[in-house]
Amino acid sequence: MDDVFDSSPEDNKADLVLGSRDWLQRKQVIQLSAERDAIFAAREQRLQLQFECGVHEGFRMASKIATLRGRLMVRAKFSLQEHKEAIEAVITEIDE
Repeated sequence: MDDVFDSSPEDNKADLVLGSRDWLQRKQVIQLSAERDAIFAAREQRLQLQFECGVHEGFRMASKIATLRGRLMVRAKFSLQEHKEAIEAVITEIDE
C-alpha cells in the first residue's frame, strides 16, 4: 500500500508540472470566455443604442405628423366648404 507522505521529490515535481499545465489550460479557457462575453456585450450595447435612436427619431416624426393632422382637422371643421374639401384631401393623403 502506498503511503501518501512517502513521496519522492521527482513525484512532487511531476505533480507541480501537471498542475501548472492544467492551471494554464483553465486560465486560457476562462480568458477566452471573458473575451467572448465582452465582445457580445459591446455588440448588444451598440445595437440597443441604435434601436433607441431609431425609436426616438420615429416618435419625433410621428408626433409632428400627428400634430399637423390634428391642426388640419380643426381647420377643416371650422372652414368654409371649398377650403374644407382641400383640407380633407390633405388629411387623406397624410393618412396614406
